[in-house]
Amino acid sequence: MDIADPDLGAVGRAVDADFDRVLNLRRARWLADIGFAEGGPLEDVKIRAQVDFASSVIDWKDLYVRRNGAGAFGPFDKAYIKGGHFREPMGLEAMTSVSHLPFIERSAATNAFTPGRSRGVQWSGRSDQWLVQAGAFRAADGIPFPDELGSERSLTLRAVRQDPDGALAQVGGGISLRDPGDDGIRFRSRPGTRLLAPTTDTKSIDASRFLIGSAEALWLDEGHTASVEWFVGHGIDAGPNREAVTLAGAHASFAALLTGGHHSWNRGRGGYRAPGVADAWISRSPGSGSVEFAARLGWVDLNDGAVQGGRTWDLECGLNWYLQPATRFMIHGLLLSVDSPGRGHEYGSAVLARIQLQL
Repeated sequence: MDIADPDLGAVGRAVDADFDRVLNLRRARWLADIGFAEGGPLEDVKIRAQVDFASSVIDWKDLYVRRNGAGAFGPFDKAYIKGGHFREPMGLEAMTSVSHLPFIERSAATNAFTPGRSRGVQWSGRSDQWLVQAGAFRAADGIPFPDELGSERSLTLRAVRQDPDGALAQVGGGISLRDPGDDGIRFRSRPGTRLLAPTTDTKSIDASRFLIGSAEALWLDEGHTASVEWFVGHGIDAGPNREAVTLAGAHASFAALLTGGHHSWNRGRGGYRAPGVADAWISRSPGSGSVEFAARLGWVDLNDGAVQGGRTWDLECGLNWYLQPATRFMIHGLLLSVDSPGRGHEYGSAVLARIQLQL
């Protein structure tokens, strides 16, 4: 459950949107992993289905089949192939569940440039030091109904070097070559929470090709973690003038557990895990849990040539109280600067909160 109490009147006038106090159910999901008996012909096969019931309609998130051990070669002793509907592999935050991030939502830059979920096929390989994820995808809506495919197609690759024994846990990047097709391509971002309207938005861009690149780094030790990500999107024959355009964004974040516990990351996905709670509320020796401080600075620039989607800077700081690794209370403050084309530069703030329970 999310709550947003914004003071964004000037920003709302700049982006032609209303920002009111909102309380809403962020997610209510059911997830099922189906496996098969060991020793049988399907022992390496897993089926995952994930559905969100938070809105008035059933919203399919993940629906795919995965074969572990398939496609291993060279240094990649661990590998798998999966096909279906799932998130394209680009970005550290994008490959982390929102339930495990130390922030209310993913950054504005991540929301603007990472492609989200599509239908496709992906290969993933991992060695002692490398994780590589590559796939071919097509935009889809309304899974599992095959007649609701979009025209956008993409090839997406992510490669990161991992060091489980050092403080610099992960460094690397990704690239996605996208053919927008007849639907065009759109970049937009929201300030800190999905409860508020977008503050940058290019609308649909007609382009022959769009190349999106990313760079990422993750530093992690027992009680602290820091990350930085940078994104750039370069379009060819874009907009009404059929010109080259370049859009960009970035964020840097830091989190520290103040009362014990430890941070960790998922090497197989290349994203954060839920932190370990030192004094869990529900355990053999019930305690008060762990408190975490988190801060993130973000920037998005969606202006270039005829494409004028706006610019934003935002700073989010707050506290998270973990009763269990994925059961927490969050209270954050957001400062926002928006430069909207033709409407000037405005500032605002918001208080964001979340109550999260995961079984």
